[in-house]
Amino acid sequence: MPEKGPTGSTRCGQDILQPQLPLSGLLYREKETSPRFDKIAAALHTALDRCRSLLLELGCTVSWQKTDSHGQQELVTETDQAVERILIETIKGVDPKVAIVAEETLSDTSALKQQRCFVIDPIDGTKEFVAGRDGFSISVALLEARRPVFAIVDFPARRQRFVARSGLGVSLNGQPLKLPERPAGGPLRVAVSPKQFADSRFRRVRSDPDSITFVPTGALVSKVVGVATGVYDAAFSFGWEGSSAPIWDFAGAGLILQEAGGFFSSLDGSPLLEAMKAIHGDGWLAESPSCQRRLRDWISLPLGLDKELDGS
Repeated sequence: MPEKGPTGSTRCGQDILQPQLPLSGLLYREKETSPRFDKIAAALHTALDRCRSLLLELGCTVSWQKTDSHGQQELVTETDQAVERILIETIKGVDPKVAIVAEETLSDTSALKQQRCFVIDPIDGTKEFVAGRDGFSISVALLEARRPVFAIVDFPARRQRFVARSGLGVSLNGQPLKLPERPAGGPLRVAVSPKQFADSRFRRVRSDPDSITFVPTGALVSKVVGVATGVYDAAFSFGWEGSSAPIWDFAGAGLILQEAGGFFSSLDGSPLLEAMKAIHGDGWLAESPSCQRRLRDWISLPLGLDKELDGS
């Protein structure tokens, strides 16, 4: 059981995320292909090396619950805040005047109105991190005119680092990444949140095991990037209460998927990376080209069922 810390916080176990290999043999410096991003990319690689070591060696220290802007309870740790501080200091060290929106300490989304703005999620999947699973990540994206043009997403426990540039592709640990070809036939592997997977509305429409295999998966970034790497054929979330996605969750992951050749959209098909709301609450869909129409047709059933259950 986690040890209780002060003021209602919880002190997490220190041994849940021990590195299995020495980090020095796993870190890399990607060859930069755009001088526009060289300086900030190099600085962020160094900062993310430091954050990765912090997460894997220190693990989760003290955690507590906070209430987000929609009244939902969210888990926070001291490590979230430490990672965020490192990333903000790094970005400001390169570009002191650039705007930043960060989940824990700079969450005022009015900064998104600036021509250039970084968005930071210090740990996407805090529950995964606290539980000692590997699905948590660090996400940084640069927006220009509210469109993502550059992103780095790091999965410390998986030793994976994704770098994407709009129109220039995406790499994984320095190697170009493209969506793998999907063999014809067989069920689609579709990632959904454990919470929605257990929802009674969702259970009533999970009725075609020969067509779709649902995989309960924590953390939005893990689901979306899982589509980019071919782990899943698609991932989605219904826009049900408590399932909104803030911009720091999806900006980086969405660009990675797009540059790998996939699609990231609202459930109505409109591209999410063009709308770029500060908080997106209408559900989302991440998919490979091979399953686009097939899954979108299926989704229309639970959307209709949702209205029926709500009496509208």
